[in-house]
Amino acid sequence: MTKELPSVSQEAVETTDFLQHACNVALHTVLGELRLGMSEADLEAGIRSELAQLGVVDYWYDVPIMVLAGSGRFLDMTNDDYESKSPSTDVQVHTGDPVFVDIHPRSENGRWGNYARTFVVNPTQNDQLLMLGRMRDIQMSGIKMMPHMKTTLDLANYYGRELRQMQIELVDVRGNFGHNMGSGEKKAFTGRTFIDDETMVPLVDQIWGVEPGGFKTFGSRIVVARFEDCVHVANHSALMLGGTEQFNPNLIVNAKRHSKPR
Repeated sequence: MTKELPSVSQEAVETTDFLQHACNVALHTVLGELRLGMSEADLEAGIRSELAQLGVVDYWYDVPIMVLAGSGRFLDMTNDDYESKSPSTDVQVHTGDPVFVDIHPRSENGRWGNYARTFVVNPTQNDQLLMLGRMRDIQMSGIKMMPHMKTTLDLANYYGRELRQMQIELVDVRGNFGHNMGSGEKKAFTGRTFIDDETMVPLVDQIWGVEPGGFKTFGSRIVVARFEDCVHVANHSALMLGGTEQFNPNLIVNAKRHSKPR
C-alpha cells in the first residue's frame, strides 16, 4: 500500500535551496584552507564558522556537522553509536585519507537541509579516487531517473541493484539510501520517511535527501564514498537544490602541513 505525504511548498523549496548553497560554499571555503594534521573537530569548527557568516546557525541533527577522517572512521557509520564519536579532537587528517563531511542545517522557519561530501586528501592510491567517482556516478544516475520513478521503493531498488552490480556494500546503520527533508524540532525521526526496501511513498512533490554510500575491498584496502544532495521532485523533473548540479565535488583536496591550530 502506498503512503501519501503532504506536498512541499515553494517556500520550503527556496529555503532548502538556500541551506544547500550555504553548505556548499562553506565546505569549499574550508577545504581551501585544509592542513595535514588538522583534527575532525578543527574541520567542523571551520565549517560551522563559515556557515554562521552565511546566516546558518541552527542544526536539526544530534551531530550538527559530522566529520569522519579515514576509512575506518567512515565504517563506524555501520555501528549504532557512531553519532557519539564525531567529530573527534584526536583523529587527524593524514595524507591519503578519505574524509567524509555531513552537514545538517536548520533554517529559522524550521526547514531542514542535508549536504554530504567525501574527498581524498593528497591521494596516493587510485582505487579510492575510482570509488569516489563511481559512487558519485551512481548517486547522480539515480537522481536523473527520479522523474521516471513512482515511489521511494523504486529508487531504493535501483540503488540496490547498482551497488550489487559494482560489488559495493551499503554503509548506513538504518540500511537506507536517504530520506525526505522535513521540518520542525531537532532529530524528529517521526518526521522522516526513508528511502529503503520497506517503504513505498510517491517521490513527486517532495524534497529528498539522496545519499547512497558504501565501501568496497581492493585487496587489503577498503575504499569508501558517500554523497548527499537535496532533490526536489516535481512532475517530470528532479532539481538538485543549492546549485550543486553545476559543479563537480572536490574529489581531491591538496593539503599542506598543519602549522598551527585553527
